[in-house]
Amino acid sequence: TQQITLALSTENGSGPVEMQFSDDGLAFGDYEPFAETRVYTLPAGLDGPRSVFARFRDNFDTPVYSATVTLDTAPPTGAIVINDNAPYTALLTVTLTLTASDTATPPVTMAFSNDGFTFTDPEPLASTRAWTLTGADGVKTVFVRYRDGAGNSANFSDGITLDTAPPTGTLQIAGGAAATNQTNVTLALTIVEGSLPAQMQFSSDGANWTGFEPFAAARSWVLAAGEGEKTVFTRYKDAAGWLSEPISD
Repeated sequence: TQQITLALSTENGSGPVEMQFSDDGLAFGDYEPFAETRVYTLPAGLDGPRSVFARFRDNFDTPVYSATVTLDTAPPTGAIVINDNAPYTALLTVTLTLTASDTATPPVTMAFSNDGFTFTDPEPLASTRAWTLTGADGVKTVFVRYRDGAGNSANFSDGITLDTAPPTGTLQIAGGAAATNQTNVTLALTIVEGSLPAQMQFSSDGANWTGFEPFAAARSWVLAAGEGEKTVFTRYKDAAGWLSEPISD
C-alpha cells in the first residue's frame, strides 16, 4: 500500500516543535504540529525503495532526516500442484508441490485451505508439503495463499479427484442365457462406480488372469474346454489404482 505510518521523535530544545515532510528532500510541505506518529502517503509510481524526508523546528531549524521503505503493491506469483498433476488419488493424504516468488519484499509465507475461505496459519515457504483432503469422494480443490513481506497476498489452487473405494460392476455371459452350445461367447460388462478410464482382466478359474486391457462394454471370450457349468471371472481396476473383487457369472 502507498499509505504508511511514520514513527517520529525529537528532543525539544526551545519552544513548540513543528515538522514538515518531503518525498525528495527538496520540496517540503507546510509545517505542522509535532506528533509521534503520522500517516503518510507515498507518491504514485513504480514499486521499489522510497525515501521520506522530515525536518523539525522549534525556534531553530534542524537538519533533514530521512528513512527508506520499499513500496511493494504487487502480490507474489506462484503455483500449486497436487501429486505431480495426477488426475486421481486413492488416499486422503496428498503431496503439494509449491512455487512462489516475490523479489520486492521477501520472504513469502504460505497458508492452505480445502474450501478457499478458512486457511491455516501462515508458515515459511517450502517446496513441498503433505496435505489431507476432506469430505466424500469426488473432485477436490486445494488452495494456497502466498503472502509477501509487504502484506500483499494471492491465492492459487489445483484440483484432484479423490477415490477411496474400489470399483464395482457386473458380468453377464451370452446375454444371461442359462445354457449355450457355443464355446465362443460374448461377455456384457458394466462398471457401476469407479474412476474412469478403467481397465479389466479375465479368468476362467479365478486364479489365472489375463493382462489388463481398456474397459469395454462387450468382449468375446472362449469358455474352458469340456461340457458342464462354466464360470467366467472379471476384475476391474480404476484410474485411482483400486482393484475390484472378482465378479463372475
